[in-house]
Amino acid sequence: EVEAKIHYLGEEENLPSEGVELRWNNIPKRVTPGQKIFSLDFYVEKDRVYSKKLKFLVEIPTTTVVAARSIPRNAKLTKEDFVVKTFYSADSIPDGFQKDISGYTAIVAITEGSVIRKKQIREIHLVEKGTEVDVVYMKGALFVRGKGIAKNSANEGESVKVTSLSTNHLLTGRAMDKGVVVIE
Repeated sequence: EVEAKIHYLGEEENLPSEGVELRWNNIPKRVTPGQKIFSLDFYVEKDRVYSKKLKFLVEIPTTTVVAARSIPRNAKLTKEDFVVKTFYSADSIPDGFQKDISGYTAIVAITEGSVIRKKQIREIHLVEKGTEVDVVYMKGALFVRGKGIAKNSANEGESVKVTSLSTNHLLTGRAMDKGVVVIE
């Protein structure tokens, strides 16, 4: 059972005060948000004599992530950039978030107060799965550099498995910079 706010969108109606029974017709069991038209039937002595279509705006409670301030393109999100809000909305927001989105990156500018949608942010890693990376090994004065393919995505300091392009061996290292994995 969902609570909803329903606003009448039409002009003021003059309805008969007696001699007529009014009944709503075809109201669904589950009302979805948005503009809806419901029929009001007029009955006189159990016979329907007239039907009037009336337009309403239906709003339901929605919980989603909203920008707490303007967020520039390419900014990495922090807890100060967003809030989880519950409000009545006539729009369904299937592409919103209900969780912490800290660490995600804005791929477009987002205005303060707007709903943050999945197409506006992305989780961007220093090392992306399936991409070619520089593999670096350092031990004392020894410095070896090669190329490999990342087997998983990772951010700074996180573990990455890499297949060496020259030897085809599976190596394990840590993401240190954009596209750079240091073998330990």
